[in-house]
Amino acid sequence: EAEEGGGGVEMPSLELRLALAKMLLEVDRHGDALELLQGARVEDDDSAEVRYLLATAALCAGEVDLAREEASGALEWLQSEWAPAEQAEWLPQLREVLAEAST
Repeated sequence: EAEEGGGGVEMPSLELRLALAKMLLEVDRHGDALELLQGARVEDDDSAEVRYLLATAALCAGEVDLAREEASGALEWLQSEWAPAEQAEWLPQLREVLAEAST
């Protein structure tokens, strides 16, 4: 952690936080991953990867409504004209999370 001049703490990069969230999910620390990803979602609302990981963490943490909401919102956005084409690779994973959250 690097301190800023005002005494605040500099946040790690989004990429680093996503890598940490993935590791937390792998070791079954779903609540910690969910908390980390909710912060990342606020920072980067247009990332299909962030929304997929958030939906996955929510599902694993038993937050089924949140998982369903994130996955369906991401799918709706990805299928809109505003979504970058390269983000379409996340469609199958998001559909899978939504299907799991809807059962």
